[in-house]
Amino acid sequence: MRLENWLLDVIYVIRFQKQFSRWLDKEIFAVFTSLKELSDSLNGFFAGGLADDKKASTAIQSAQDIEKKTTELKNLVVRLNIIIKIGNYLMSNSSDSYQKK
Repeated sequence: MRLENWLLDVIYVIRFQKQFSRWLDKEIFAVFTSLKELSDSLNGFFAGGLADDKKASTAIQSAQDIEKKTTELKNLVVRLNIIIKIGNYLMSNSSDSYQKK
């Protein structure tokens, strides 16, 4: 592998990491926003004597949003770990071949 190609790969990975980091921050913020809505809705529902169906529905929807986002993030982490392992393997092999030249 030529050094120029390797540097371009590094730049691509850094850009990807920054974009992914921004996206991940937004997703995590969405989970915590739903968690706050869940807490507020449950508190209002129970404090209101279990009478406010709207607060109960909001709590249910917030819990479903949390479950969905958390599952998506968990699955993404599993995939990323596989990609990282493959990338590490490829990088170790390509750096070996670069050093041999």
